Amino acid sequence: MKKYILPVALIACGIVVAVLAAIRVLPESVRIIWVLGLLLVGVGFQRFWIAHKSPDTKDNKPEPPVSVPQPAAPEMAAPASPPAAPEAIVAIPPPTVPEVSVTPPPMPPIEETVVEPPSPPDAPEIPTPEPAEPAAPQAVMSEPLAYTSIIFHLTGVTRGNADDESRQELIKKLHLHEPPFENSDTLDIQLQPSPGGEGEATIECRVNGHLIGFVPKDKLAIVADAMLKKGMTVSALNVLGGDNDHLVHGVEVVVRFEDDGCRGVSTLF
Repeated sequence: MKKYILPVALIACGIVVAVLAAIRVLPESVRIIWVLGLLLVGVGFQRFWIAHKSPDTKDNKPEPPVSVPQPAAPEMAAPASPPAAPEAIVAIPPPTVPEVSVTPPPMPPIEETVVEPPSPPDAPEIPTPEPAEPAAPQAVMSEPLAYTSIIFHLTGVTRGNADDESRQELIKKLHLHEPPFENSDTLDIQLQPSPGGEGEATIECRVNGHLIGFVPKDKLAIVADAMLKKGMTVSALNVLGGDNDHLVHGVEVVVRFEDDGCRGVSTLF
């Protein structure tokens, strides 16, 4: 019974501490004692269970050793007489096994069959073309380039047109490729005779149908004659000046035509 004293004491102390803490006999600051009491109860039950499971010491007293009688030593018998010599062993030869020769049956001869590949079809005969006779080289005669160019500057570029259209604004738009001159690569440039404002004949320069200036008087005759020539065309039209708002835009025109009497390129200014 002594082994149950410690577990029962732990359980009792734990229950007392837990009850005192539960009925608030102890101050609030030591409420942890309630938890301690529960731990004591748990430890007490654990110790009680261990004590209950362990066997009693009175029942586990060591048993006295049992004396086991020692067997008596056997009496030594007198030495016996030596055994008789064994009889001679006659060797019996093993039985002779007759040799059996097994001859396999003859194999039939294997005939070798040679498979010849099919012969390719005869290739069609391709006639060999006869080499053609080289043609005799022909002399290529290049005619000399013969045309004449006339370069001049338009006049009247600072005036306005009859429909109050400013020629300077038109020339500026022509320079900037703005409408109606956005097709800078395919401009329609025309030189057209005109009676003029003072009764004198003159030649207008129109681009995409808009009047931008006139052929100067000192070039009227030669330009009028060039307009009747074969292959006459306006090969270039360049806008000059006008780098800022205070400068006037000018127009340079290049007229080219074929000249049978010229043996090269001729330029007239």
